[in-house]
Amino acid sequence: RVVPGGAEEPVGGAVVLATPWGRRSADGTGLTTMRAEADPLGRFALDVQSGRWLLTAEVAGHTAAREGVRVRAGAVEEFEVRVLAARSTLA
Repeated sequence: RVVPGGAEEPVGGAVVLATPWGRRSADGTGLTTMRAEADPLGRFALDVQSGRWLLTAEVAGHTAAREGVRVRAGAVEEFEVRVLAARSTLA
């Protein structure tokens, strides 16, 4: 689930990426980053191998969020990723 920091309202349309954390596939190459888009309720689903993953959520108007997660073999895991309102800067 993707929600803004400090609030419980969901963020729809966020792009969520799951990148393998320091793992390689059997042929020695890097594993593929998985991508999903959050529905209007902020929910997303990714079918990944067991192990450690880095989740990144990005949505317009918010600072990208990153969260390390561990997925157990054969398990359905639930995670919440909180994004923060983007900060404006003057230059």
